[in-house]
Amino acid sequence: MKRNVFHITDKEELANRYLRLKLSVPFAADALAGNYVTLEGNAPCYLMSQNKEEIELLLSPSLRDLIQPAQQLAISELQGFPLPLPQKQQFTLVIVEPEGLSACLFYLKKFRADFNGFILIGAEENFPFLPCPSRQLIAGIPAEVIAAVPLLEDWSIPNRLASLKEIPGVFHGQVETLAEIWEARTSIHDIQKISIPRLA
Repeated sequence: MKRNVFHITDKEELANRYLRLKLSVPFAADALAGNYVTLEGNAPCYLMSQNKEEIELLLSPSLRDLIQPAQQLAISELQGFPLPLPQKQQFTLVIVEPEGLSACLFYLKKFRADFNGFILIGAEENFPFLPCPSRQLIAGIPAEVIAAVPLLEDWSIPNRLASLKEIPGVFHGQVETLAEIWEARTSIHDIQKISIPRLA
């Protein structure tokens, strides 16, 4: 996979050793939610946002250790396919597998005005934020699973978290298992299901 070197325009340290990067790239305006790039070491990474000149990436601790970004980063051109548009009149369940959070945030930044549903977000261990207690009830989700993404709470988008690591308020297990529990309990029948799979 051919990669070109681009300038890092901004960095931000996040919780649990995650790192947010912005890069100036010529294809930024073409980026869509669900696209990803391949970094050094053939490591794929979803885009978290874009504007006309820049793309934004969220590096997990493992990716960060692999590439050790300084002032520049070698990445591929855009890969992958855009996520389906939300159907405003249909309930949407988004299942986010580990390291898919970036694509989910990109998707919601673009389409949250039309989004009707909720988000389940999985991780192998920790998250790039400190989970907060959700202010929104989700019928069918176990009562003890109350942890949520602060940004999505600010956007009034119902969401819950799952992790293979035991974290208070977070479902202990695979995010797909939490989705199955909810689907077995819900009375909603017409569901648009969107899965954001892990890339590696």
